[in-house]
Amino acid sequence: QENLREPLEMLQKFAQNLDGDMDEIMLDLNDILKSMKVYAAAPNIDFSFPMDLVKGIDPIDILKTIGDKLPAPLGMAYSKALELAAFAPLLPMVECVKNSDLQGALKYIISAPVMKLIAKMAGDSKEIPEKILKKILDSPALKLSIGKFLKKLPSNLHAPFEQLQNIDLEASFDDMVAELDDALQCFKAPEFDLPGLKFPDAIFETFDPIDIMKEIGSVMPSSLAMIYNKALELASFAAALPLIEKIKDGDLGGAIGQILSMPLLKLVAKMDVSMPRDILKKILQNDALQASIESALSGMQENLREP
Repeated sequence: QENLREPLEMLQKFAQNLDGDMDEIMLDLNDILKSMKVYAAAPNIDFSFPMDLVKGIDPIDILKTIGDKLPAPLGMAYSKALELAAFAPLLPMVECVKNSDLQGALKYIISAPVMKLIAKMAGDSKEIPEKILKKILDSPALKLSIGKFLKKLPSNLHAPFEQLQNIDLEASFDDMVAELDDALQCFKAPEFDLPGLKFPDAIFETFDPIDIMKEIGSVMPSSLAMIYNKALELASFAAALPLIEKIKDGDLGGAIGQILSMPLLKLVAKMDVSMPRDILKKILQNDALQASIESALSGMQENLREP
């Protein structure tokens, strides 16, 4: 690591004065970057060249400046490619929406690149992404989910959950995004690779993202918004599709099983807030279901009885 300090310090000093002869500046920069590349490639150096140098820079405006000077045939192709690349962080989210995977889409929404892009689409106004971020972080569903995992998991795994809990909602948008990103990165540690749980997805699975996804659609460029909003309209009712398939196949018992799923209960609650409780009472307090539980328990090993 010590060897890498010299070219990094040279680059720092070099950047302070870029007013000399441009040919000399380019030669000097080339020499510094060559040295950095050599040192960065050495074993046991935790530094990726050049990505670790430029990761905090928004490249779009710089790349547009170059595109403005390209001759027409190349410039048109370049500008079109750049226009698509500018929205690249959104594309996995849009694909999830097209596949009716709203929870998968939420994973991308809370990422720093998408949050920053939403701000850019809103005319560099941070009001809309800030509102979206606060809706997620301050939601009762998220708070309940974090509380559940804090009770369920050992104390050595609590830190990222507590980080999420303690994000300052009065902080600036950029600070909130940074705090959220830090907390989410912690879940990549191997100790969170737990059977039956995928973090951080599991924390957000009770959060209904439809409303915030509509807000994102409102600031998208028209070419992308048409596809996105149509897919979102269909995805809003995706939870009902497996139920309809079961009924079409004559599998009414399977249909009852689908009704007990969280996505479908949440969809029903949107149509009538009191209906999920009524349905659950009719199913879970039914004498036939209670008899089935007693029958299953009677022949079951002790370690399988708890659920």
